[in-house]
Amino acid sequence: MKDKNEIPKFKSIQEEADFWDRNDVTDFMPKMKEVKTKYSPKILKEENIVIRVQPKMKKKLETMAENSGLTLSTMLRMWFVDRLNQNTHR
Repeated sequence: MKDKNEIPKFKSIQEEADFWDRNDVTDFMPKMKEVKTKYSPKILKEENIVIRVQPKMKKKLETMAENSGLTLSTMLRMWFVDRLNQNTHR
């Protein structure tokens, strides 16, 4: 019988996401170990784009980003990448 606080092996990212939606990570803390890692993005962000928007629109975008746990810049970059991918897969 599996230990209740044992993290299962997942078959997909969606399965893992569903698991963590239903479970509290603190229940699994005794089984976890610290891992040292360094984030090194493969693609450096070297260019800037200036987009002018109305203050109300910026506030809405900031609220959306905050509610998603993202910075405004990260959220917009994700949107741009998603849209570019949609256009290249047509």
